[in-house]
Amino acid sequence: MPTDPQTTPETGWLVEIQDPNGKPYWIDVGDAGLTDDRTKATRFCRKQDAEAYIRHVNKIPGLIATEHQWG
Repeated sequence: MPTDPQTTPETGWLVEIQDPNGKPYWIDVGDAGLTDDRTKATRFCRKQDAEAYIRHVNKIPGLIATEHQWG
């Protein structure tokens, strides 16, 4: 049975970093920076892809892959 995109939440992985107070920020590859709006963050389909991006930019300590849902 097909799923209704209006009711099925979208799941994806974001690359996250937290400031010293614990506030999360996410990588926004399009703007080459950080955003505090997870809807504007770059989404990865798989955790492996987010982790590969983290390895690619290994000069930034504290990056982690976090799973999110939208919708």
